[in-house]
Amino acid sequence: MSIELREKANNLMLEKVKRYKELQEESKAEATKQLLEINKTFADNERVRIRMEDEVIDQMHNMIKTADKFINELSEDIKRLNSNIDDLTKNGQKMVQEYLKPIKAQMEEINYNKIEQNDY
Repeated sequence: MSIELREKANNLMLEKVKRYKELQEESKAEATKQLLEINKTFADNERVRIRMEDEVIDQMHNMIKTADKFINELSEDIKRLNSNIDDLTKNGQKMVQEYLKPIKAQMEEINYNKIEQNDY
């Protein structure tokens, strides 16, 4: 069970990272398109062109920061999820052991009685 949950969590993370990278690529393509339009539209006005280019570049930097933050948070979430899965697995094992204690005691008593009977 623990392995299945980990696999599902890791697959989910990979899926989200893949989708986020796709969004990044789309954003890069859009930024490139904007820069080309800015250069074309404001070719004669260097001051405006530079400001507009800086704005697009700032957007790209913010996107990169956001992506890094997202990946780091996702990584931390997976660590917590794996830890929670471990805890659930351990607690489940403890519950099963506690539940089976009376049965184990009965089985030991039955075996002890059989040994006692065989000794006579």
